[in-house]
Parts: sequence; structure tokens; C-alpha cells
Amino acid sequence: MKKIDSKNNNYIKQLSKLGLKKEIIDQELFLVEGNNLIKEAINSEVVVNLLITKEEMYPNVDDTKKIKVTNDIIKKLSHNRSNEGAIAVCKYEPITVHLSVVNKIIVLENINDPGNLGTIIRSALAFGFDAVITLGESVFAYNDKVLRASQGSMFKIPVMQLKDFKDLHSFKAYKFCLQENTRFLRDITIEKSNDNKHQEKFALVFGNEARGLSKDILNNWEGENVKIDIKSIDSLNIAATAAIALNKFK
Repeated sequence: MKKIDSKNNNYIKQLSKLGLKKEIIDQELFLVEGNNLIKEAINSEVVVNLLITKEEMYPNVDDTKKIKVTNDIIKKLSHNRSNEGAIAVCKYEPITVHLSVVNKIIVLENINDPGNLGTIIRSALAFGFDAVITLGESVFAYNDKVLRASQGSMFKIPVMQLKDFKDLHSFKAYKFCLQENTRFLRDITIEKSNDNKHQEKFALVFGNEARGLSKDILNNWEGENVKIDIKSIDSLNIAATAAIALNKFK
């Protein structure tokens, strides 16, 4: 088992840059911490190296992938105050899918909060959706906080970044907003089909936490404007709204 004792080791210095989107893309690596997430990464076969402070940790991982490091190195790389003494170095190779072969997706435009994005990814997987699409200036899906909020779901469902929604016009849009001519979610129905070739292709579409959906999507993507019937308050957190919608359409 290889050992690294210095925070100034060149490999450790390179890994310390992986908090930045550019570095993740350039190095084609990202870091995962937390026992549950590391186990998911191991099961998904994306772990390149496993940095550990105790040699007996993760006995099922080949010793050729393990590197014994100091607590100071873990602290240098960790974003989590309660790190358990391990960080997985993972291959950045996002799952992709051809949009022509999927029927139900969730689309997120300019989502800022990494916790919201991670939670929605987890919900999309739980309710059997085919992919999560992010648009515009949405937070990077491999942000550490997104990874933690997704609880490993990132390794099991395609999460794709697109520049705009033009490639999604084959999907009928259910646009969640507070515009005029908006139907309540409870009144929406989708015809089920036993034949996937004739199943309606649809997208649940959500906008920025503060500003909502852009006028471009509202005006130029064919579909319906939808809202949830709630009492006493004006709106719900976007992750809560998405979970309700995903459950409705599952």
C-alpha cells in the first residue's frame, strides 16, 4: 500500500484544486467523502484511489488503489468537518443518455443551491425518472454539496448539462410557475401506455429559486403551466415542489 505523509506532495496539491469546476473537468477527477458516498462510488466502479488514515479501512478495496495518508492531508482535502478519515478520488465520467430513448425527465434552469440540486437528483432516481437536465447557470452537478445531498444518486441516473432547451422540444413541458393560465397539479393527467414507443415524452421544468423560469422557456416551449395547490403560504422550496411533482408523474 502506497503512503503519502506530506501535504506538499504534488499529487495532494493537485487533488486540493478539485473544489473548482474547471479543475474537475481538466483533471477528469472529483473527490467523494463520507462512508455511504464512498461505498456508492466503489460499487459504481469509479474510484481511482482511496485515501485512508487507517490501513484496515475498506478491506474489500484492492490495496493497489489505497493510499495511506495523514489526518492533516485529509483535513487539507476535506469539505466536511466530520470526515471519517477517508476520501475517494473518483473518475469524472458523467453518465449520459440519448434523449431520443427516454420518456420522462426533469429539467432545472439556473438552479443555484447545491443542496436543492442534490436532493432533486435523489428524488428523480427514487421516482423512476430517466434523467436530470440542468440548463443555463445551474450549479455544477459535481459540486461537493450536490454530491452529498444526492447521497450517491449521482452514480445511478444521468445528470446532463445543456446550454438551452432547444434540444428538448420533443418533450412536452410541464412548466412549474405562478403565471396566468396555470393549472393545478392535481388536475393534470398523463395517459399511460404499455408501449414505450407511444408513451408521451414529457419534462417537468423548474426555474431559479428566486426568479423562476425564464420568459424564453415560458413563451417558447410547448406545454402547460402548472402549480401546486397549497394553503397559507405563497410557495414551497423547489426541492419539495419537485418531489411532489415527481411522485405525481412517477
